[in-house]
Amino acid sequence: MAYSQLNNVNNSDIPIPAQQTSQQIHNCDHSSQDSQTNDQYTTLNDSTSLYLTNFNFNRLDIQEIFNTLKNKFGFQEDNSRNMFDYLMCMLDSRASRMNPYQALLTLHVDYIGGINANYRKWCFALGFGGNVDSENDLQDNEQWNKRMDSISKYPEEMVRQLALWLLLWGEASSVRFMSECLCFIFKLAYDYDKSSKSSQVQLLERDYLDNIITPIYRYIKDQCYEDKPKDHAETIGYDDINQLFWYRETINSIVFQKKSDSPIKNIMDVHHSKRYLKLRHVKWDLVFIKTYKEKRTWLHLVVNFTRIWIIEFTIFWYFMTYIILSLNKHKLEPAVQWSIVAIGGAISTFLMIIGSICELFFDPLRINLILIQLLILIIIVFIINFVPIYIIMKDPTSSISLIVGMVHFVISLITTFMFAIIPKSHIFSIQSKSEALHAFTANYAHLSNKDRAVSIGFWFCVFGCKLVESYFLSYLFVDFFESMLKMKVIDSTLYSLILVLAIFTMFSCYLILLFSSTYLWYVIWNVIFSLAICTLGRPIRTSQKDNFTMLPKHICTKILGLNNMEVSYVSPIWNSIITSMYNEHQLSIKNFESLLYLQGNDRDSWNSPPIFVNHNDEQYYQPMSEVERRITFFAKSLSNNIQDPLPIQKMPTFTVFTPHYSEKILLSLREICEMDQNSRINWFEYLKQLHSTEWENYEKNDTIDIWDSIRIQDYLKEDNLTKEDENLRKRKWVSRRAQTLFRTISGFMNYQKAIKLLYRIENPEIVASCTNDPEKLENEMASIACRKFKFLVSMQRYNEFDEEEQKNVDFLLRSYPDLQIAYLDQVPWENKEIEPKFFSVLIDGHCEILPNGKRKPIYRIQLPGNPFLGDGKSDNQNHAIIFCRGEYIQLIDANQDNYFEECLKIKNILGEFDQYNMPEELIPKITISHSISPYPSVSKSSKNHPVAIVGTCEYIFSKNYGALGDLTAGKGQAFGTLTQRFTAKVGGRLHYGHPDFLNTIFMTTRGGISKATKGLHLSEDIFAGINSFSRGGRIKHCEYIQCSKGRDIGLDSILHFTTKTSTGMGEQNLSREYYYLGTQLALDRFLTFFYAHPGFHFNHVFIMLSVHLLMLSIMCIGAIRAVLPVCNNSHSECSNFIPVINWIKCSIILIIVASFIDFLPLFSQELEENGLVRSAIRFGKHLVSLSPFFEVFNTQIYANSIMTNIKFGGAKYIFSGRGFPTTRIPFSTLYSRFSGPSIFFGMRILLILLFVSLTMWISYFIYFWFSIIALCVSPFLFNPHQFSFVEFISDYREFLIWMYSESGTHANSWIDHCRASMTMIINHKLGYHSGKLFEDASHPSFTTAIFGEIISSFIMAVIFIIVLIFVKSFDPATSGLPNTGLSVVIYVTTIAIGPILMNTIALFGLYLVLFCLKSIFKRWIDKFGVLINTIARTFAIINLVSTIEYLWIIESWKPVNAILSIIVISAVQRFVFKVITNFYGKKLGFLSITQPFRDKIIEMSLFANDFVLGHILLFMLAPICLIPRIDTLHFIILFWSKPNKKVSAPISLREQKCNVWIYGLVFFIIYMVFMGLVIGPIVINKSFLNHIFHHISKS
Repeated sequence: MAYSQLNNVNNSDIPIPAQQTSQQIHNCDHSSQDSQTNDQYTTLNDSTSLYLTNFNFNRLDIQEIFNTLKNKFGFQEDNSRNMFDYLMCMLDSRASRMNPYQALLTLHVDYIGGINANYRKWCFALGFGGNVDSENDLQDNEQWNKRMDSISKYPEEMVRQLALWLLLWGEASSVRFMSECLCFIFKLAYDYDKSSKSSQVQLLERDYLDNIITPIYRYIKDQCYEDKPKDHAETIGYDDINQLFWYRETINSIVFQKKSDSPIKNIMDVHHSKRYLKLRHVKWDLVFIKTYKEKRTWLHLVVNFTRIWIIEFTIFWYFMTYIILSLNKHKLEPAVQWSIVAIGGAISTFLMIIGSICELFFDPLRINLILIQLLILIIIVFIINFVPIYIIMKDPTSSISLIVGMVHFVISLITTFMFAIIPKSHIFSIQSKSEALHAFTANYAHLSNKDRAVSIGFWFCVFGCKLVESYFLSYLFVDFFESMLKMKVIDSTLYSLILVLAIFTMFSCYLILLFSSTYLWYVIWNVIFSLAICTLGRPIRTSQKDNFTMLPKHICTKILGLNNMEVSYVSPIWNSIITSMYNEHQLSIKNFESLLYLQGNDRDSWNSPPIFVNHNDEQYYQPMSEVERRITFFAKSLSNNIQDPLPIQKMPTFTVFTPHYSEKILLSLREICEMDQNSRINWFEYLKQLHSTEWENYEKNDTIDIWDSIRIQDYLKEDNLTKEDENLRKRKWVSRRAQTLFRTISGFMNYQKAIKLLYRIENPEIVASCTNDPEKLENEMASIACRKFKFLVSMQRYNEFDEEEQKNVDFLLRSYPDLQIAYLDQVPWENKEIEPKFFSVLIDGHCEILPNGKRKPIYRIQLPGNPFLGDGKSDNQNHAIIFCRGEYIQLIDANQDNYFEECLKIKNILGEFDQYNMPEELIPKITISHSISPYPSVSKSSKNHPVAIVGTCEYIFSKNYGALGDLTAGKGQAFGTLTQRFTAKVGGRLHYGHPDFLNTIFMTTRGGISKATKGLHLSEDIFAGINSFSRGGRIKHCEYIQCSKGRDIGLDSILHFTTKTSTGMGEQNLSREYYYLGTQLALDRFLTFFYAHPGFHFNHVFIMLSVHLLMLSIMCIGAIRAVLPVCNNSHSECSNFIPVINWIKCSIILIIVASFIDFLPLFSQELEENGLVRSAIRFGKHLVSLSPFFEVFNTQIYANSIMTNIKFGGAKYIFSGRGFPTTRIPFSTLYSRFSGPSIFFGMRILLILLFVSLTMWISYFIYFWFSIIALCVSPFLFNPHQFSFVEFISDYREFLIWMYSESGTHANSWIDHCRASMTMIINHKLGYHSGKLFEDASHPSFTTAIFGEIISSFIMAVIFIIVLIFVKSFDPATSGLPNTGLSVVIYVTTIAIGPILMNTIALFGLYLVLFCLKSIFKRWIDKFGVLINTIARTFAIINLVSTIEYLWIIESWKPVNAILSIIVISAVQRFVFKVITNFYGKKLGFLSITQPFRDKIIEMSLFANDFVLGHILLFMLAPICLIPRIDTLHFIILFWSKPNKKVSAPISLREQKCNVWIYGLVFFIIYMVFMGLVIGPIVINKSFLNHIFHHISKS
C-alpha cells in the first residue's frame, strides 16, 4: 500500500506502454483510500525508521537505479520495466502490513541476506562469506550480519541489490532453473557493480543476454538436442551444471577460451571486480561435467532404498530362522541357534555394502571417500558379525559359546538397527563438501515434537502389524516347505529339479508378498491416522445442523475477522454466494429465493433464510446435488480451526498461474452439437442429460425482481441477466461443464469478485463517501482487486492457434480484461537456416489491437533461443513466471474450477505462510537514541524454516461421468485429502502441481516452480516439491479450502495418464533427488516418502510379479500332481498336498487384498464426508460396474509402464485429451495399444491357469480366472457400445483390414504397429505411428537387451521346457521311473522350433517365386509384392493353427499335455523373437544379406499370433453381443444413467449393410471352424469331461 502511494511523485519519465491503464500497473492513484489509512506511507523518508531520516528516497530513485543498472549491464528495456513493476508490486504487497522500510528490509532478507536466503546459503557453502571471497574468511553470522547491517543503513543499496538480482533473473531464461548458477552470476555482477559505481561505461542493450546467458543456453540446448539421442547418464543437464557452482574447487575449474597468445586461465584468479566482464570468455565445454549419472538400471533402487531392503530382508530372516529352528525335530545347540538367527546382521551389512558399491556407478564426485568408508565398513562390521560364528563352531556345547552366541545376536540387532535407522550419509560420518550438500540437499525442516511422535507411532503400528502377519505367514510357509520336501517319493534328478523350481518360485512369491504387505498396512493405518487427525483436529465435534446454525457467526469471525455477529455484514456475503450458484444455474428461482437473506421492512433489518435453522428441508436444493455439497463443505470448513484473516487492504498480492497447451478454450457449436461418429452422441445432449436440473434452470431463465431487496452488486450478476447471443450462452453453459480453460478462468476470476466484496464490506466509510458517485466506488474496488490479485495464463501454442482458437482467446480477454496472457513469439530471419528470434510476450484485455489483429504487448523480452528444451510444461511455466506478481503464486491446471464461496477464504489461506505481520519487537522506535541495526533481528526472526508450499483440497467434479470417471475421481480425492492430510502432518508431503500456493521468493530463488530436464523431469511438479523440501521449505496442507478439478474420465485418457505417471515414477527413481532423500532422510520420514510415492507404484509391480511367480510355482506343483498319486497323509509312495493347498489359498488371499487395498481410502473418504449409506451405495455401484476388472487391468498398466521405462526409457508427456468418456475406440486400435502392456501377459498366464485348473482345481482359482480375463478383455469391456452387434461386425471388418494393410496404405496398420513395438519405442500412444517414429528410434543398449529381455525370456522358456519334459517322462499309470531317452527332447525341439522353420521355408519359396517372376510381372511388381506378403502371412496363420492341432493328435487328445506344449511353444518362440528383435532392422556386416529374411520371419510369426489372438478375443466377446438390449445395459453400467434416444441414436450404416452381412458371415464361419478345432478333440476324447469332474470332486 505504501509503495502504491509513491505514484504521487512526478513519474512522467517512467516509460509506460500507451495501452497500459491504471489497472495494469502499480502507479495508479489510490489517494482516496490511502489518505484515510496510512498517511505515513506517502514517501519512504516519512518512515519511522531512524535509518531513513537522512535520505530522500522515493519511487523515482528506485526507477533511476533500474535505469542505471540497465545501461551498465546491457539489460533489455522491457526487462527493466517488467522487473521494476515486479519489485514495486512486491514492495506494495509487503508495505500493506508494515512500514515501507520494513517492507524493503524484509525483501532484502528473503532475497539476499537473511538466514533463509538461498544466496546467503550459497555464500557460506562456498566460503565467500559475503562480498569478499578470501579463503580465510571466517564466515560466521556476526561477520555476515555486519555486512548486511552496513547495507541496511542505505535503502538505495538494498534496492540496488534487489534490482540487480531481479534483472539478472528476469532475463536468464532457462538459466533460471539453475539457482546457484544465478547466485554465481549475481556475485560477479555485484562485485563489478560495486567496484565501478562511478564508472560511466555502458554496455549495449542485450549484452547480458548475448554474452552471459546465451553461451550457457546453447550448451544446454546442445546437450538436449543432438543428432543421436542420448540417455540421461550421457547428458549434462540442468542439475549437473548447477551442481558445478556448489563447490569452491569446481568453480576454480571455470576456464577461459583457449587463445594462442595467452594461457588458459582460471576465472577465480582474476580480480573479483573484473570477473563479470571475463565471464563471457569462458569455454563452458571445458567446464561442465556429469555430477550424477542417471543410468538406466534397477540398481538405483538398491542405492536409494537400501534401508527398505534391510528392514524387509532382516524381518524375513529373523522370523524364518526362528520358526524353522523352533519346529526342527533335531534340535541344534542353543549357541548355534543364536548364531544362525544373528546372521541377520551380516545380511544387513551385505546389503549396505552392495548399496555402497552400486553408489560408485552414479556419484563420481564421491568415489574415493565412499571407497575408503566401504573398506572400513567391511573390515569392522564383517569381522564383528562373522568372528562369533567361527568361535561357536569350535565348541558349540560350551557355555562360552552360548554367551558368544547371545552377544552375537545382540550385535546383529545393533547392526541391523544402525543400518536401518541411521541414514547412510550419517553412517559415513564426515562427507566432503558437506556444507553444500546439507544446504542444498538435506536442509529439511524440523518436525515438532508432537508431529514426530505421530510419525514414529504410525510406523510402530505399521511394522507391528506387519511383524504379527509375518509371524503367522512364516509358519504357513514352513509347513508348505516341509510338505514339498516330503513329496520326493521318487529318486530322480528331473523330479528333484521340479521340486526345486516349485519351492524357489513360491519362496520368491512369498518374499514379494511380504514386501507388498508393508504397503498394505501403510494404507490401512494411513486411513486410520488420517481420520483420527481430522476428528481430533477439530476443537469441538459439531454436527451438520450445528455447522449451519453457527454459519452466520463463522462468516463474521473467520471470513471478516470480526468478534461479533453482524447480520448487515453476513447478508451480502451469503447472498453473493447464493447468487453465484444461481448464475451457474445450480439453483432454480424458487430455491434461490428460499436461500436468501431478504430485506425487512426496515432497510437495516434482514430476514434470515430458514436453512440456518432447518437445513435438511429439501425445498432449498436437491439431495446429493452440487449445491448441497458446496454449502455443506463451506459450513463444515468454517467450523474448523482456520487462520485468522487480515483486512483485505493488508492481504498480500498473489497470482493465479495456469500453463496452457492445447486444452479446449471454449467449445464451439460444431464441437458440442455435431454427432461424433465414434461416440454416437453429441456433447450437448450428453451434458443436458447429465446435468438435467441445471439445464432446466438454464431454460427457464426467470426474471428476478428482488435484486434491490438483497443488495447484490452488478458485478455479481451474470449470464442469466444479460442479453447475449443464445448460441454463445449455450457454448458457455456447455464449456462450464466440460474441462475447458474458460471454466478455469471464469472460476478463478471469482477471486476478483470476492476481493471487491470483502473490501466493500470492510470499508463502510468508503461506501458511504461514494453514495452519490458509484463509479468512484467501482474504481476503488477495481483498484484494490487489481493490486491484490492477478491471473496469468501461459499459452504455449498461442502463435500456432487457428482462427477459432484466436477468437476464443479474444472472447476471454473481452470478458475478463484484467486477464493476462503470456506467450512465445517468434520472429524468423530472412535466412531460414538461422534460428528465429524468440520473445516472451505479455498481453491483457486492455492492450491496443493492432492493424494485424494482434494486441500491442505490455512487455516483449527477447530470449536466447527456443525456451522449450524439456517436455514443455515446465518450460512454459518458466518463460512466463517473470510476469507473475506478488508474494505468492497459486498453480492451477487448465482443467480446474473454483467457487465464489471458496475465494472468500483467500485471506485465511495466505495467512498459512506465516508472513503476515512484522514482529512488534522488531519495529524500530523513534525514541531510541542511537542507531541499532534491525537487520540481525529481522534475519533471526526468520530463522525457522519458511513455508514454501501450502496445499489445499481438491474436489473432482468429473466423478459424475460414469464408473471409470468416478473411480479415478475417488482415488484422486482420497489422495488429495486422506493421504495428504497425514503426509503433511508427518513432513512427507511434496508438491503435486495443483492447486498449491507457492512462496514466490522461496521458489524462484531455488530453481523455480518446476524442473525441466527432458524425460527425467516428466513429473515436474514432484521435483519442485522435493527441491523445496530438501532446501529447507515447509509444506503444509489445509482442508478448509478447496478447488475443483477434472480428471481423465474415459478408458483411453485414464490409461494415458496412468502411463505418464508410472513412467514419470520410473524416471524419478533414476534421479539424484531420490538418491539424496534415500541416503539422508530420517527413517520415519523416509518411510513416509517411500510408501507415499514410489512404494505406491512398486506395489503394482509386486502384485503382478507375485501373480506370475505364484502361477509358475503352482504349475510345477500341478505337474507333480498330474503324474503322482494324492492322499491326505504322508506315506513313502504319495504326497501330502494339504499344507501346499493351504499356502496357495493364503497367497491368493494376500494378492486379492493387495490388489484392491486402494479401494479402502476411496470408501473411507466417502464415509467421512457423506456417511455410511452413501459410501456403501458408491462402493456397490463400483462392484456392479465391474470396476474391480478395471483395477486389475490398471495395475498391470502401472507395472508394465514403470518396468519398461526403467529398462528402456523414453518417458515423455502424453496429452490425454480429457474429453468425455463416450467416445468409442475401434477394436484394432485398442488391441494395438494394449496387446503389449497387458493382453499378451494375460494370455500367457491364462494358458498356465488353464493347465493348473485341469491338474489341481482349487475354488480360489476363480479369482485368478476373473483377474486374468480382466487383463485380456478390460480394454473392450469398458469401451462404449462395444457390444452393439453392428459395431461389433464393423470392428471385425476394420480388424481384418488393419491386419492385412501395408505400411502407409491404411491408418494404424498392423505392420506399423509391429515395427514400432519391435523397435522398443516406449511410452507413445500406441496405434498412432508414423514412419519417422521408428526411423529415429534408438534401440536399448546391449546390456539392457541381454539382461532385461533375452535372459528373462530364456529362463522362462527353460522352466516350461523342464515342466513339459517332466510330465512327458512319467507314466501316471505305473508311477515308474522317468523316461530319460532322447524322444522327449526331440519332441520339445520339434514343436518349438518347427513352426519357425516352416515359416522360413515358405518365405524362402515365396522369395524365390518373386525373384523368378520379377521380369514377367515387372509392370505389377508392387502389387505382386503385396500379394506375396498376403500369401506369406496367410501361410503363417495356417502353420500356427496346424501346429496346435498337430499337438492334439500327437498327445492323443490329452488336454493337459497339449496345453503344456502350447505354453512351451509360446515361451520358446518368445525367446527367439526377443533375440531376433534386438537385431531388427540392423545390418550385421556380411550377414546383412539375411536381414530381409530375419525381419520377415519374425513378422510372419507375430502376424499369425496377433491374428489368432485377436480372433480369440473377438470370440470371447461375441456371445455377449447376442444378449437382448445388452448395448443399453452396457451403457448404464458404464455411465450410471439410462441413455435417451438422442444420446444413443445408432450410426446409420445402410450403405454398409452389404459389408455387415458379408463380414458377419465370414466371422460366423471362422467362429464355427474355431469351435470345431477346440471342441472336436474334446468330443473325440470322451473321458475328458469325466477327467475334469474327477479333479473337481477330489479338490
